[in-house]
Amino acid sequence: MTRPSTTRNPRTTRTTRYLLSACTGLAVQAVLSGCSDETSRYAKTIGDYELDAVPARQISRPEIGKPLDELTREACDRQAASSLARALLNAGYRREAANVLVKFAGKCPQGVALLPGAIPILTSIGDLPAALEAATRVVAENGTSPQARFARAEVLRGAGRYSEALDDYMAVLSLADQPARVSGDVFAGAAEARAKTGQPCEASGLIRMWIGWDPARRNTAQARALAEKYALAGQCERATAKRPQTFARKRGEVVMARVSVNGHPGTFVVDTGASFVSFSEAFAQQAGVSAEKARRIQLRTANGLTDAMLTTSKTVTLGTAEAADVSVAIVKGTPFGPKIDGLLGQSFLSQFEVNFQPDRWTLGERSENEARH
Repeated sequence: MTRPSTTRNPRTTRTTRYLLSACTGLAVQAVLSGCSDETSRYAKTIGDYELDAVPARQISRPEIGKPLDELTREACDRQAASSLARALLNAGYRREAANVLVKFAGKCPQGVALLPGAIPILTSIGDLPAALEAATRVVAENGTSPQARFARAEVLRGAGRYSEALDDYMAVLSLADQPARVSGDVFAGAAEARAKTGQPCEASGLIRMWIGWDPARRNTAQARALAEKYALAGQCERATAKRPQTFARKRGEVVMARVSVNGHPGTFVVDTGASFVSFSEAFAQQAGVSAEKARRIQLRTANGLTDAMLTTSKTVTLGTAEAADVSVAIVKGTPFGPKIDGLLGQSFLSQFEVNFQPDRWTLGERSENEARH
C-alpha cells in the first residue's frame, strides 16, 4: 500500500506552528481544528503582509505579536503597523518590515504617511524599483514636500537616473523654507547629478552655494576641494571681484542693487535667503536667457509657491564682481513688485565674501585658501 507523502510545505508548517503557539491554553480539540476564527484572522494578516518567512518564535514575541494582533482586529491601525514594521526591522527582517509599510499604505487611506519609512529599507536591500515606486507615490501625495523630493532623488541617483534625480534635488532647494539649513547631502547629491549630466560648472556652484550659507563652519578644505574638482573638470571661469565694493543701504529697508545679467541691467533685491538669482520672464527675454532647456520648479516665496523655470545665465555682474554659469530661475508673471526685476540670491552671492552692516554692505572676492573658524 502506498504510504501518504510526508513532504510538508515549509510555509504551511511555519504558519501552523504559529497557530499552535497562539492557541496555548486552549483545548486540544480547538488547537487541532485551527483554534478559532480569531486565530484564522491572524493567519490571514500574516499572508496579507507577506510575513510567512518570519519564524513562529519571532512572531510569538510580544514586540511582534502584539501589533500583529492589533492589526488583525483593526486593519487600519497606523500605530500598530508602524510598531510591527519597527519590530521586524529590529529583528533583522528588513524585507518583511518594508512589506508591512508598503502593504499598509496600499490598503488604508492614511497609510501613505508610513510609506517614507519603506524607502530606505528597500534601498538598503537593493530593491531600487520598489523603493522608487514607494518614493513616487509619496511625491504624488505631497509634491511640495522637500523631504519627499529628497527621498526620491536619492533613489534615482542610486539607480543612475541622474537627470530625473536632479529635478528632485533642485526642487528641495527651491521648496525649502530655510535653504540655509538644507542638509549638505542634498547639495552633494545635486552636484553629482549636475556633473553626471554634463554640467560640472553648475556642480561646483552648488557646493559653493552650500559653503556660502554658513562659511564659518562649512568653508573646509574638503568642501573647497570638491568644488575645485568640479571646476577643473569643466574648466570653469572663476567668480572675480577686482576690488572689494561697499554699497550704501537704508536702515530697515530692503537692500537694492543694480545687477546685469548677460550684460543687461536691472534692479534687484539682494536676498540672502533666496537659493537662486531669479527674475521675470520679460527680463529673461531682454537679457537673452533662454528657457529652452530649463527645468520646471516651484519657488517658495513670501506670497506662497510660484512656478518657475531653472536654467543658467552666462554671466551675472554687480559692479566689478562677476560670476559665470550662474543658476537662475525665470519666474512667471511679475511677482517682485513695481520697478523690481528680480532677486539676487545665493547662486551669485555665495561665490563672494558678503557682509552686511546697518548702513552699508560689502562684497569682495572670497578667499579659497583659508577655512573660516
